[in-house]
Amino acid sequence: MPMYDIPEIREALDALWTGLRRYLVREGLPGLPQSLTHGSAFADRWDDPRLLLSQCCGHDIVHRYAGKLRPIATRSRTTIAGAIHFGAGSSSAQRRLIA
Repeated sequence: MPMYDIPEIREALDALWTGLRRYLVREGLPGLPQSLTHGSAFADRWDDPRLLLSQCCGHDIVHRYAGKLRPIATRSRTTIAGAIHFGAGSSSAQRRLIA
């Protein structure tokens, strides 16, 4: 599921998956894994035909995976007084600074 599968946030990602999976099963979607698989390259996950949900950056979804992956949601960043806000036109290096 996650594009940014780093050890520091794995516990939170696992908790997110547990809740999301519970909801999807209750809504009638069978065959979902009990837990996330950590450590694989995100490109390998995106090419997996069993992929259900994942994070993906905008560049990849409009270039390499155009027509293969479908966006279903996007995050929104709100500005905090005095904070620098990078919008959709910012470079990935800029976005990493505040991610």
